[in-house]
Amino acid sequence: MSETTSWIGRPSFRPLLGAAVATGALGFFLMGQVSPIFQSVIDATHERVYWSDGAITTIYHGTKIACFIPLILVLWRMLLNLTVRYEVRDGRFLFHHGLLFRKHDQILLQRVRDFRVYRPLAHMVMGVGKIHMVSRDETFPELTIGPFARPLEVEKLLHDAVTEQQGATGYRELETY
Repeated sequence: MSETTSWIGRPSFRPLLGAAVATGALGFFLMGQVSPIFQSVIDATHERVYWSDGAITTIYHGTKIACFIPLILVLWRMLLNLTVRYEVRDGRFLFHHGLLFRKHDQILLQRVRDFRVYRPLAHMVMGVGKIHMVSRDETFPELTIGPFARPLEVEKLLHDAVTEQQGATGYRELETY
C-alpha cells in the first residue's frame, strides 16, 4: 500500500530576509562607527595604557566582527528553517526538522482539536502568519508551525484534512463539563 501525500509545506523566509537586511545594515553602520570610537579610546588612554600593535589590531578586528553577530544569528535561523518540512500524508501531520540530528515527528490528524492563525503586525506587513494547532497528541499537544505565506489558506487545507480524516475513521470527541 503506497502512501499518498496531500500537502507539503515549508516555513516562509520573508521575515528572516527582512531581518537579515536590517541586521546587515546595522552591522555595516556600527562597523563604520568602530574606527572613530576606537581611535578616541586609544587617544584618551595612551598615557596610562601601553597599546601594542598586536593588541590594537586584535581588539579592533574583534570589535568589527562583533558588529555582525545579529546577522550571524539570523543566518543561523535561516539555515535551520531550510531543514524544516511539514507534510500531510495518510491521516498524519508529519513534522521533519533538525540540522545535525534529524527528527521526524507526527500527529494523527484525527487527534487535532483546533487551529488558530497567529499574525502579529510585523507578519501581516510581510504577508505571512503562523498556525497554532491544539491536539490530543502526547508529544505535541500544542504545536506552532510556520510562518507561511497565505496562512489562512494553509489553515483551511489542514482543517479540511482533519475533518476528512475524522469522518473517514468515525472519530468523535465527547466533551464533559
